[in-house]
Amino acid sequence: MDNENIFITNNPIDIVLKTFKILYPDKKVIIQFTEQIKNNNKKNTRIMGITCFNYFKDDVNKVLIHISSEMHLSDTVDILIHELAHAVIDDTEDDVTGHGEEWEKVYDKIYDKYLEILEKYNKNIFDIN
Repeated sequence: MDNENIFITNNPIDIVLKTFKILYPDKKVIIQFTEQIKNNNKKNTRIMGITCFNYFKDDVNKVLIHISSEMHLSDTVDILIHELAHAVIDDTEDDVTGHGEEWEKVYDKIYDKYLEILEKYNKNIFDIN
């Protein structure tokens, strides 16, 4: 829906996606907001986000990310950046948890660029096309 009469100038989710496209323009990611994300490995464990590799049989380079729709917006931004960092690296090449040094570098790179872009949006809030 394209409506010039009403829009959000500094939508943090849009800014995360813009950031990711700038840093990793060739990476294919589908993001889905999900009410409840199931954890098949642990019972009664709440999951806020999960990255699924090899989900799309027609394109093994495409990654699916599930984000919980039950979080506060600021938490959603952090978890989305967290999962996008997983999408960039191959978790199997990192430590057991998938949160090793390479993942941290990618997470920090995305988050720092996000903050840089967000600051520009907030400074120019009435001058954004």
